[in-house]
Order: sequence, then structure tokens, then C-alpha cells
Amino acid sequence: MSLPALDRALAEGVTLVMLTLTNNAAGGQPVSMANMIAVSARCRAAGVPFFLDAARFAQNAWFIHSREPGYSDVPLPELARRMFDLADGCTISAKKDGSAHIGGVLASRRATSSASLCSWRTPPPRLR
Repeated sequence: MSLPALDRALAEGVTLVMLTLTNNAAGGQPVSMANMIAVSARCRAAGVPFFLDAARFAQNAWFIHSREPGYSDVPLPELARRMFDLADGCTISAKKDGSAHIGGVLASRRATSSASLCSWRTPPPRLR
């Protein structure tokens, strides 16, 4: 994720940040651990929820393990845990790496209903 673009969006009042792991819209590119750490820190500082679109989390963990310096000795389950630890929640299409033909997951660190996630934070006036 472009950090300067994220900074602008946070300054403009974005109400949730979603980061897609192994982003097909960007040519199937993985997200580095360094980028996830930076995005998470910025969102926490701004008080904005940070979610992962984690349908391809296992593939992304493999890319980090095999390509990003400092992670080749970290086991894949530990890399996955570290990725999820950075986020406030995630969505997962069970149809992809979950090996199911329908369904999905919406997970949040908040003890709340999925309906209340839609009103996590009041949108700024220009988005209402």
C-alpha cells in the first residue's frame, strides 16, 4: 500500500483501511511485512480500524518467507500469526485458500456483532 496515499486518506477522514494480501488487482503482488507494519502503525495512530482481506494469507506468508530479508528462518505459521496480529480484523473468502465452494469469514478483535462493524466509526460528512 502506498504510505503517502494512506497518509492522505487518513488525514481526509477515511473510516476503515483494508489491505489485500497478495493483491490480484496489482498483478498478484504480495504485501511485505514491512508495509503491513507501517500501515498498522499509521492506522492505530489515527484510531482507524485496519482489516486484512486475508483470502490469500498463506500465499502471502510464503512470499514473505522466501523473499523478504529477515524472515527466511521464521516458520510460516508464525508469519501468519504476525500478519494477523497487526490487524483489527479480517475478511476471508472461504472459496479461495479455505477450500470450500461457498462462504466466508468476517472476524474482528472487538466483541461485537457484524452489524455493528458497519458503524465502527462515524463517516466524515463528505462520505455520508
